Amino acid sequence: MPAKIEYIVLKHILTSKPAAIEIISTVEKPEILFSKDLYSFTQLIFNYIRAVREYPTLRVLLDRSPKEIRPHIEASYNATMEVTIDPIEFKHDLSMLKLSFQKLSLLEIRKFIDSQPDVDPEKSLKMIYTVTQQIESVNREALYFQQNADGYVQTYREAFAERKEQLKNNIVPDDRIPLHFTAFDQATNGGLGRNADFLLVMGETGTGKSICCASMGKNIWLNGNKISEVLKTGEMKKGNNVLYVSCEMPYKQVWNRFIGSITEREYFDIDAFRLKDSDLPVLRDTFQFMEKVYPYKYKIMDFYGKPLSANILDQELERFKNEEGFVPDIIIIDYLGLMVENHKSNEADWKQIDTVTKEVRAVLRKRIVSAISPWQVLPMDGAKYTPEHAIGLHRMNRSKGASQHVTHVIQLVSRGATKEGLYSDIDYAILKVRDGFTAMGKMKKKFKCGLMEDDPSVQATQTTFPDIVMETDYASMDKISEMLG
Repeated sequence: MPAKIEYIVLKHILTSKPAAIEIISTVEKPEILFSKDLYSFTQLIFNYIRAVREYPTLRVLLDRSPKEIRPHIEASYNATMEVTIDPIEFKHDLSMLKLSFQKLSLLEIRKFIDSQPDVDPEKSLKMIYTVTQQIESVNREALYFQQNADGYVQTYREAFAERKEQLKNNIVPDDRIPLHFTAFDQATNGGLGRNADFLLVMGETGTGKSICCASMGKNIWLNGNKISEVLKTGEMKKGNNVLYVSCEMPYKQVWNRFIGSITEREYFDIDAFRLKDSDLPVLRDTFQFMEKVYPYKYKIMDFYGKPLSANILDQELERFKNEEGFVPDIIIIDYLGLMVENHKSNEADWKQIDTVTKEVRAVLRKRIVSAISPWQVLPMDGAKYTPEHAIGLHRMNRSKGASQHVTHVIQLVSRGATKEGLYSDIDYAILKVRDGFTAMGKMKKKFKCGLMEDDPSVQATQTTFPDIVMETDYASMDKISEMLG
């Protein structure tokens, strides 16, 4: 096997978290793809990725290596870092590595048979079976990960040391995606995860579901960056690429709302060019920021009036990656209820949307990306309009099976169809959260600007579980270091 393709694939894995996660998710035993002299090196790499869901640094690899093989590990790492790669070619390079492995494996069978003066059918068949199983395994997804709990202690120590170093150098950890809605980010320990989390924002008509999801997308794109400050100082935090998939509105309407939300100008005025003198510098700076300064993209896909399935979404994600180098950190789907199954069935509508949700989640897992989508619920009979009846997953009615395929659900809590328009804010209930706790939060409505803003006065300590208390008297990093040893 040409050494170069091995090192090219390793360079992808050691410099890209998506590549690292993808190979352990799509190849059952990736170590076997590499030559024997790289076995100890690759075994260290893949064991770490399986445990931490992140690629290791050289320091991590050396710390986890027996002293006698550290020179070999360092030499292998340096050889890997010397090669040049094109990040968008990872899938192709991995395919080439698999093909080389499969060809070499077949040559082994031929050599084995040719080396026997008198062919032993039983031994030959056993050898052929073993090799063909290995060949098949490189295209077979890993079923699960296992490790004894004590085996993760060292990994935890290393993760802490890395986090401490990040804080020392003012580096913000990038393992979660904050939505910049206080209660949600507190209740989820920092926002959505990056590996196929799926948030439904459910609510009745008129509660602002689509605007809420678009506002979350805008917040994730900017990630706390203020356009005026970035243009003034040239300094910016790391942002995120956002893909907004619209099944409900054409591109121009989505764009107008997006510009309205980041400029806090009414999007009807932007559409009609009703601009005041005071609006002009704001729009000029915004356009300059988008076109020439900010490296993170907000891409809009217009599927208005067209059938969108999970398979089509997956194909477009692949095309964006290969043709443009665009890989989203979050996908906003407006909205899931308008998507269609990959293969049309004759099931009832509510069963079809359950299938669609499951198919979309499969794409998110494959692409290692998270998503947000609005979810429509029917209005309630006024006589039953009490918190006990109005709030909960039961509001999804027969479609609540779809909630099994998502990781998070929040509900915009309406005061009733005839009253909601009288209020400038709205409560939201966190009903399902994979890694956190349920709570209540509040948003401020700026619908004319296509915007919903956080109300930071409502904290996630106001949880629906009274026995959960947010602890703030944390030990110092130095004390934690001392405890970990």
